Amino acid sequence: MVQGLPHIEGKQHICEGCAFGKQHRLPFPKGVSWRAKEKLELIHTDVCGPMDTLSHAQNRYFILFIDDHTRMTWVYFMRQKSEVFMIFKKFKSLVEKQSGCFIKILRSDRGKEYTSKEFHNFCEDEGVERQLTVRYTPQQNGVTERKNQTIVEMAKSMMHEKGLPKIFWAEAVYTTVYLSNRCPTTAIPNKTPFEAWSGRRPSVNHLKVFGSICYSQIPKEKRSKLDESSERCIFVGYSTMSKGYRLFNLQLGQVIISRDVQVDENALWNWEENKVEKKDILISTDKEDEIEPSTPDSSSSQPNDESSTDPTSSNSSSPSTTPKSDLGGSLDDMKSTSGYCFSFGSAIFSWLSKKQQSVAQSSAEAEYISASVATSQAIWLRRILADLGHHQIEGTVLYCDNKSAIAMAKNPVHHSRTRHIALKHHFIRQTIEDKEIQLEFCRSEEQLSDIFTKALPRERFE
Repeated sequence: MVQGLPHIEGKQHICEGCAFGKQHRLPFPKGVSWRAKEKLELIHTDVCGPMDTLSHAQNRYFILFIDDHTRMTWVYFMRQKSEVFMIFKKFKSLVEKQSGCFIKILRSDRGKEYTSKEFHNFCEDEGVERQLTVRYTPQQNGVTERKNQTIVEMAKSMMHEKGLPKIFWAEAVYTTVYLSNRCPTTAIPNKTPFEAWSGRRPSVNHLKVFGSICYSQIPKEKRSKLDESSERCIFVGYSTMSKGYRLFNLQLGQVIISRDVQVDENALWNWEENKVEKKDILISTDKEDEIEPSTPDSSSSQPNDESSTDPTSSNSSSPSTTPKSDLGGSLDDMKSTSGYCFSFGSAIFSWLSKKQQSVAQSSAEAEYISASVATSQAIWLRRILADLGHHQIEGTVLYCDNKSAIAMAKNPVHHSRTRHIALKHHFIRQTIEDKEIQLEFCRSEEQLSDIFTKALPRERFE
């Protein structure tokens, strides 16, 4: 090509100048070098979030677990990343009992939720090998990273198709995972993940279009002869604990389970013509997301997706409470009134109506102080039950009808609107972090402790 260039023979060496100026990332392999040969030999996991919109249960994250051999996928929803360790223990217990195998390898990124000391010690004690990605290299956890993208894109598409608000994202994600486990994949030829995991071919006869308008039959025991036979709902998925569909009841503002359902797959809810009902949904449904209905809380009467919205309607064996305040109720000193009532099953056994010691500057502050007072009583009652041999495993549920107060309790940040509040009232934040208390939202018309803080019409008492 040119003349006069001397021929130089020498060993290859690294040019430091080129390394500083032009080094790039090494290419990633296009295929996998190793696949698991049996169930639970390798589990992929990753956390997705935070979402910009809270779900009905105030969740912002979801976590995936994928079995490498069968590509079966499990999804759990979280409010904080700190819940990952607790969820992994539940997942491990579930899948090991179902399959008769043991988790051998867990592959994840290096997020703090996976690298905590308690997580490391637990895996070490249980004989679970850890495979962590190199920092800033999510490609090494490609199975769950790609699955996250697929699930989120499918969920967005399903919600957009039926015009559902973003608050339904958790229901859409759960339904997406349910469907993907029943769809073929190139990773396992001629089988679906569900069949590869369970050994049974899944049925698809029951599948419906997500977000469609449907009509749920009202049992005869709950209506008279002239009442309507059904109620209009929105189809939001499938129950894995009952042979029924998951429906969002527009009147109750919560998820219910129903077997007798007629689905209009071509119809969608017109949010523009029903603005009031849309507002009711966005406000009143911040109860349990019920992505899969759980057992009743051991320390609350939190309704599951098959019960009514009345906090005292459940046959709970543990107490629950509803704190309430009346902003500036005293005309003499403008101090608010705190009130709460604890119920055991359907009976109220502990209550309070007392003027607060300081003047609250907003209704949110008054509700926050009232919730703190109720928390102290709840902790005392939990100690009594423990002395009697009834230890409360899960947190006691406190129902509050002020979203701002709930946000203040769950977000331990001091700013201009909260820094003046006495430190003793921030006690509730520690109890929520320790999972002794679960602060949940309820509508004002369902707030039982209103009777202790304000004058109510006769109809409310009845």
